[in-house]
Amino acid sequence: MAWKLRTNVVIVVGDAFSGVKTELAGYVIDRSVCIVSLDPIRRCKDVCGELDEVVGEKFGYTVPFEDQSSWQTRIKYVTPEMVLLEAFADPLFKHYDVIVVEDVDRRDAWTDVVVGVLYKVINVNQKLKLILTTESVECVEILRQFFQPQGERIKTPQVVQIDSSTGINPVDILHLESPVSDYVDAGVDCLVKIVENEPEGDVLVLLSCRSEVQRFIALFNERNTAGDGVVVAPYHSSSGMPDFRYDGKRHVMVAAMDPKEQERMETAYVIDCGFYELDWFDGLKNVHSKITRPITKAHANFRANLAGRFKPGKCFRLYTEQAATTLLPSTPDQGILGYDISEIILKLKALGIDNVARSFKFIPPSPPSTVIASGLTTLYSLGAIDDMGKLTKEGTIISELPVSSIYLAKAVAASGVQSCLEEVLRITACSLAGGISTMLYRPAGRKDREDAEIQHDKFKVLEGDHLTLLNIFDAFYQNNKPKDPRWAGTRYLNYRTLTTAVQYYTQLKRYSQRLQIGHQETLQQPSGKLSERILLCLVQGFFRQVAKRKSPTEYALIGTNKGQVVTIDRDSVLSSIAKKHPSMIIHGLQSNDSSQHLSPWIIYEALTDNDTTSNPKISGISIIPRSLLQPYYKTVEP
Repeated sequence: MAWKLRTNVVIVVGDAFSGVKTELAGYVIDRSVCIVSLDPIRRCKDVCGELDEVVGEKFGYTVPFEDQSSWQTRIKYVTPEMVLLEAFADPLFKHYDVIVVEDVDRRDAWTDVVVGVLYKVINVNQKLKLILTTESVECVEILRQFFQPQGERIKTPQVVQIDSSTGINPVDILHLESPVSDYVDAGVDCLVKIVENEPEGDVLVLLSCRSEVQRFIALFNERNTAGDGVVVAPYHSSSGMPDFRYDGKRHVMVAAMDPKEQERMETAYVIDCGFYELDWFDGLKNVHSKITRPITKAHANFRANLAGRFKPGKCFRLYTEQAATTLLPSTPDQGILGYDISEIILKLKALGIDNVARSFKFIPPSPPSTVIASGLTTLYSLGAIDDMGKLTKEGTIISELPVSSIYLAKAVAASGVQSCLEEVLRITACSLAGGISTMLYRPAGRKDREDAEIQHDKFKVLEGDHLTLLNIFDAFYQNNKPKDPRWAGTRYLNYRTLTTAVQYYTQLKRYSQRLQIGHQETLQQPSGKLSERILLCLVQGFFRQVAKRKSPTEYALIGTNKGQVVTIDRDSVLSSIAKKHPSMIIHGLQSNDSSQHLSPWIIYEALTDNDTTSNPKISGISIIPRSLLQPYYKTVEP
């Protein structure tokens, strides 16, 4: 395609049902190809299934901590972050003939960065061909402007339009006559009417978040008149795809996200709320949040077409036709504006782009200068860049670790000097696998919950979540239990999270050896107990995220957002300790001996503000001695 059109850049427009992604893979199979995808594992498996290929041979994938490719692999699917890691070794991507970047119109933060990097590469490597796919026609003009030659060595991008949804059956789209204040309630009424009045066919309900899914199911169970003839199941990030069976019943999947597969359902009806939940990070306030945003026009069409995959269907939109025309945006929110820019700046500096504000071309609009300045300040405080803004040796290590948090990566880099690399790697692996909230399984029944607490208490320590995770990992790994799910089950631990953590740890260990982390251990003998050295490394990563205890479950932030009151996440070890032994937390006592005080200071991994009616939540928490904070704060009161 790119060779026939004699241009470096091709923009391919086609919706999710056009088959464009599979066609592209088959078209370039005789070349060495990298396909940048937001879901490379599923994409690779789908293409292999359609082309009757084996994963890991001609087609493979590489994601953080997993590589399913071989010397036979001609087409490799990767995440945007992984293709940037490849650029450290091969900055001009000379080992590829073609790089395909999928779903550019979604404006994912790292996808935008990859496109910006490739813009610079193709000005030097004239042999490399770049193919960008988009479902949105509006995105085409943005990309054409972005790649406009203006004296560079690349030629004007060519646009290829693929026939839209040729394999989709007709879908009737029905809108509300007037707006509603509660679309969850309206959606339940809609489902009841479908069950009572519409011919057989499964139903997909698309809402914005998990709490809406739970409320929807509860309301429908109250109003359902069809009894056992309808099977309703939730689908969200932690639930997995419902296991519907062909039992002659009508199946209803209530989802907080677009389903990645629907082979187990024959969807004929879609109920669309018109919104989705977006993870957003405010770098100036260092706060994570989930915000509800309207879907784009293209996304609304995608959701409607889900009803026509198997036979003619209907899409019931819980918004008016006027809203569909005037209120739904043409392009989505730019992900890079709600991402930790310091991580992006670090990666770009590692690729040799020192002046990110001037030397790197972002797909417009560019991040504000205040946000970039804040990111640089963060990197400097972590020791990742020097006074001149140049990458330090430690900054290079942090940038090359496949760790999504630069703060955890900093802790890993610091652990070599403190002779606790193994332990910090294990904690990092557990945190990346989901942390304490997914590691501990909490059953629904009261008796089972009490049994689970008894088992969990065997691993918990007063220092908090990180050392508790280390205890769990060590008990699982050192006792050779990764192949025994019963061991985890009897202790109410999540076996899948544990095995994922082991996989991550194994890969992190290889990276640490390649980067020679810990080789400086022979230069000095560290002092202090092992637990203190581990906490010291964590403080070096998270010293900007500190709080002081006000009550058993409430803390006041220090530094950024100083004085703001936050609440411990209910899944934290400290939350359960506060419930069982409130006097221990209130008076700061570790035991009945009043001479042993529990420090009021903590570090935390994340601050999340999702509910305007309650305090923000902090998670990934460890209690730390006051002395560890003194290098970072002028005055730290007892």
